[in-house]
Amino acid sequence: MDWKAFFETYRLTPIQSDADLLYQVGATVGGKAISPDQVGALLSDCRRALDLKPDDVLLDLCSGNGVFTSELARDVKTVVGVDFSEPYVQNARTHKSRPNVTYLVHDVSRLETCDELRSRLPVSKAMCYGSLAYLTPSQVDSMLGFVATHSTPDLRMFLGSVLDKGRVWSFFNTWTRKLKYLLHVKLLGRDFGLGRWWAQDELAQLASRHGLSCEFLPQSPSLHTAHYRYDVLLRRKP
Repeated sequence: MDWKAFFETYRLTPIQSDADLLYQVGATVGGKAISPDQVGALLSDCRRALDLKPDDVLLDLCSGNGVFTSELARDVKTVVGVDFSEPYVQNARTHKSRPNVTYLVHDVSRLETCDELRSRLPVSKAMCYGSLAYLTPSQVDSMLGFVATHSTPDLRMFLGSVLDKGRVWSFFNTWTRKLKYLLHVKLLGRDFGLGRWWAQDELAQLASRHGLSCEFLPQSPSLHTAHYRYDVLLRRKP
């Protein structure tokens, strides 16, 4: 699937509240924005893994409309959010701006070509939340390579809410869902809009290519995604 084209038009409804922003980026349950408690649990997972400090420079890759980026900006010196969807970035600039946040329109797999990013390097923290599903292994490899090259020695990078290939059937957990998955994905090669499921060893191998170690973390059990997704903390190998 052409995810760039998909997100150029996905849920581009008028924005009147944070609930609309959450809906736009797919942070929903049953078609409705997740609750404030869910948002709090999600942000707590991010903060705990990243160990954010007041002097940190945070790079938020696939930052979307900034609904989470702007909250994490409260904890750090500077944030740069990067996303390839111009409508999403425009919403971020309009609805989720802060003095210490810059939003850029760019492909996260081609960060070396982003001139606007260079003056903000190196970064001490980086994250990509809920978006690995829409990236290929080669794109993730490029993204990790850039971060590893342009970051401080104490780098912490958080890959959040990764679809767990080992727990596909925890999501497709009814006979109806199983049959739809087998028909549409396995037989017809179509996507439900969820994107790519990742095995942990795939990410570990990609990270190792750039001198990074992987620590696989469970999501907060209060999150509605915890039964079929995991988080990852990347750090430099000793």
